[in-house]
Amino acid sequence: MVTGCVSHEKKMLKKYGEQPDWVNKTPSSSSYYYGIGLVNKNISDYRNSATRLALDNLINEISVNVSSTSLFTTIETNDSFNQEFSQNIHLSSKETIEGYELIDSWENENQYFVFYQLSKSKHEQLTAKRIKLAVERSKKTFLAARLLKKSGNFKQALVNEIQALEILNPFLDQDLTTNIDDQQVNLAVHIVHTIKTFENGISIVPSFYEMKIKVGKSITAHELFVTITNNTGKKLSNIPVLFKYKAISSKSRKSLSDDNGVASFDLGKIKSDKHNQSIHVSLDFNSIINEATQNRLIRKIINYQDGTKVQMKLHVETPTVYITGLETVDGEKSQVQLNIKSKIQKSLLDNKFEIANSNTGADLVLKYDIRSQIVSKADPLNVVSSSGTITIIEDGKIIYSHNLSLQKGTHLTFNEAINEAYKKVFVQIQNRIIPQFSSQYFSY
Repeated sequence: MVTGCVSHEKKMLKKYGEQPDWVNKTPSSSSYYYGIGLVNKNISDYRNSATRLALDNLINEISVNVSSTSLFTTIETNDSFNQEFSQNIHLSSKETIEGYELIDSWENENQYFVFYQLSKSKHEQLTAKRIKLAVERSKKTFLAARLLKKSGNFKQALVNEIQALEILNPFLDQDLTTNIDDQQVNLAVHIVHTIKTFENGISIVPSFYEMKIKVGKSITAHELFVTITNNTGKKLSNIPVLFKYKAISSKSRKSLSDDNGVASFDLGKIKSDKHNQSIHVSLDFNSIINEATQNRLIRKIINYQDGTKVQMKLHVETPTVYITGLETVDGEKSQVQLNIKSKIQKSLLDNKFEIANSNTGADLVLKYDIRSQIVSKADPLNVVSSSGTITIIEDGKIIYSHNLSLQKGTHLTFNEAINEAYKKVFVQIQNRIIPQFSSQYFSY
């Protein structure tokens, strides 16, 4: 057995050579970064996998010294952000690392090892060169944003500023000082500040600040809009605007300003009787940011908070209804007082309407026409049938009409017979007609 083991070891030694010292212990040097990758040979493409692991380990050897004038030192951070920032730097280094050299590789029967090194001085030179090129590209993109903003193309200007920041993404821990307007500034810090104060150059002018409106009335896009301008009054197109309305339920709409700087919102019917309501309007630059970059860290750094908001107030009033009608028996005006008008009035009040004392100034007119007929009289019972119509008029136009189904009342006396028929008629009005009509105005 011992002889067999020794023989196998000799074969392996002859096939793979003697195991180098670096396999067991990574060397250290003041001039180089080292990275060693080890993978099992039973995985596919194990050589490339080992190389990727070695470079990853090499990058881990490179100490990250955050510049005291970097963007990272100027923003509020927490542990989660710090971790994401570190991961971002690591991934960026992994994507851009160059100048490394393959020193050696070795394998045995089951494993494959690879050994890379990177000159520290060469790495510093290459990094400095990449930072310089990135600052130049970023600065060019940022200055182009200024020209776009002057021409009124605010949306593309914001996109350019975000792109300028993203160019600097691999170097946000570095000193990115450059000259802007004859001042030395950290370019990343300067860009973030410009993005965060982007709204300062924009004004929102609403179509109204306060409006009186009745429940059931609609507010259309022709009435509800804002005009977007810059500080000189130039109307700005393609600016994203967010309208938010909250009453019983919430409504919101994103809209882009047109060539006249107008962004509108078709709110529809007001169905809440809450007296004080409002529509909040804000610039929706977060939508541009989300479109412009998929980088989570960049979004977190910008941390854009909607600033410019306009409140458009609604003073909502309940519609008033004037009630009028006719009650007949066999075609003649009824002499029996059954208080149908007062019952309709109570039903309207229960369904949130207000009652008007005269036709003048009333929002709605409810007309009832209750028609009764004597089917039989005291033989031995009185039988009365009643039917009719309920009609609701607004501004001279019929907006609702309902036919009352025929109801019968039977009793020893005529007055009680007609009263029984009326009760059944009113059940229709109370349980069906008024709630059905009310639902066109109110949400419950």
